[in-house]
Amino acid sequence: MAQDLVYLNDWGRGLAAKFLPGPLTLIFRKKKIVPDVLVGGGESLGIRIPNSPITQRISKLVSFPYTATSANPSGVVVPAFAISF
Repeated sequence: MAQDLVYLNDWGRGLAAKFLPGPLTLIFRKKKIVPDVLVGGGESLGIRIPNSPITQRISKLVSFPYTATSANPSGVVVPAFAISF
């Protein structure tokens, strides 16, 4: 699913294969399909696959990418809803 949203490279694929699911966020250049509102107008998107039982269950139940707020101290409002592309 990530390859539909970002431009993956061999280095990123290797890190994902080794460390995901887990506590790692990989940052890639986003594709045009990703709405600007999700990245604050930026050109990159963080891909994360947490190893928590709750997020693993959600990921198995939905067939689309989703986003949620993070522990972001920047004060910038982040969308907290599921998005279907």
